[in-house]
Amino acid sequence: MRRLNCVKVLVLLLALGLGWAKAYGWMSGNTWLVKINGQKYTKDDYLHWWENWKDKDTPPPESLEPFIDWFLLVQEGERMRLFETPEFRRKVRIFLEVRALMLLKGEEVDKKIKITPEEIRKVYERDYVPLLHVRAVNFPSQEEARAFLAKLKSKSMEDLVKEEFPKRNRRAFDWGWRRPSLFPKDVRALLLKAGKGQVVGPLHWMGKYWIFKVVDKKGARDEDFEKMKENIRVRLWKEEEHRLTARLMERLKKKYHVWVDEALLKSLDVEHPREEDLDKPILKMGKMELKVKDFIALVDKELKFRRKYRFSTRDMERIKRSVMANLIAQTLTSWEAMSRHYEEKPPFKWLYRFYCQRRLIKELEAQLFWPKVKVTPDEAEKYYREHPQEFRLPDLVKVAMVQTSDEKVAKAMARALERGEDFFEVARKFTFHEALVHRVPLDHLAKPVKEVLATLAPGEVGGPVKVGNYFYLVKLIERKSGRLKPFETVKGEIIEKLKKKKFQEIRSRYLAELKKRSDIKVNEAAWKKLKEEIRREYEKEKAG
Repeated sequence: MRRLNCVKVLVLLLALGLGWAKAYGWMSGNTWLVKINGQKYTKDDYLHWWENWKDKDTPPPESLEPFIDWFLLVQEGERMRLFETPEFRRKVRIFLEVRALMLLKGEEVDKKIKITPEEIRKVYERDYVPLLHVRAVNFPSQEEARAFLAKLKSKSMEDLVKEEFPKRNRRAFDWGWRRPSLFPKDVRALLLKAGKGQVVGPLHWMGKYWIFKVVDKKGARDEDFEKMKENIRVRLWKEEEHRLTARLMERLKKKYHVWVDEALLKSLDVEHPREEDLDKPILKMGKMELKVKDFIALVDKELKFRRKYRFSTRDMERIKRSVMANLIAQTLTSWEAMSRHYEEKPPFKWLYRFYCQRRLIKELEAQLFWPKVKVTPDEAEKYYREHPQEFRLPDLVKVAMVQTSDEKVAKAMARALERGEDFFEVARKFTFHEALVHRVPLDHLAKPVKEVLATLAPGEVGGPVKVGNYFYLVKLIERKSGRLKPFETVKGEIIEKLKKKKFQEIRSRYLAELKKRSDIKVNEAAWKKLKEEIRREYEKEKAG
């Protein structure tokens, strides 16, 4: 199965070679935007690239340079036939399989689910109301439950519980308001039929005999429906998702001619299989055939997982059938997803194309750039010495603070401090509380407070500043510079930083050389027009 998928993907990826332009539609449209070494790229090509390349908050482009750099590297990777490397093929295959499965689910399941407000209301009125206020008492035997029930002819359930169960116990409960769906079917039916104040039982449930009293009921209410409708919608969605998935699986089983040796599966002892059974087929679908020994290996893997995470391994029959069902479902959906060639259909076509290009560039970087990136411990230590502020912990401050939610009080305190009154006396006079003294890293304080403290010398006061719903006045008592982190604790971080810097330098030099020996022509009029279109669209999205 995996070999078959690899072959399919490889056939697709061979289009990345000399036939790249035709296979991926670069020749669309008549107006070219840029020509790189004779290859024409259009407005549509740019827009498809831009949509996948930019981040959410990326501003409109000012230059074609990133686009040109991208395709110079793509062309170089194509020239070196890096699309034939095992890593490239593996990454693209995984990406395609995962995305194709998502698209298959969207097409066969998600798009077919329609949950109407009327359906949600119907389920609410059927399963979620009336709300039941229930009190309950349980007994180990039916005789004891009947004896308690007989006594209820002369006493209320509440009084009888106080008499017979005076202490806190696990026998009597007031469950408050509960949805009908929280009770088992037989209990629910009796409670719904019962009137307000009525007692029902005894009923056997959870190994005990129960007597219930319906204290009160609440019918359907609009505010309750509003609170519950999203939960109901999710529940209906999941039910419909399950139904449509099961229907899809039945169709796929017929399409791919799935056959399971049910007798062999049932009799199979995974831990002590019969020698003569090991090479027998236990599953066939399409051209794939799974032998007993291979199925046992899959079950063993499942058992190891269950033991590791302490799931039950007692029901071997259930585990065997679960492994078989999962194998069939995963294989069939993967085959079906790949057979639909979503990578050839917009809009996924453009994302797939972009991913292939990105992987090609990554392979180029792995082969040409990263091997040249070397950073020694001495270089890292030199950087550490020359940039101490990058590795210094935040300043530690000792600060007195007073807060109030009243802006007038905050301003009155500020005026008193300007007159030279003592900070702590002002706090007591206006808030009737002591000013709190904290010793904290500066970075742990709210931004407005940090900004005020940055302007103060020890002994000075500042504020008021507003943070949330409160106003703060502060007095800086002491400031200590943050200590320098030891080199050994930041050595790895520095080496990674220097590696990235060197990588970018090598990459930039390589691109500069590529540009020197490349033929690049830009249609300035087309680019100016496209730039303006993107800018307008960006501003439109930002505004609304």
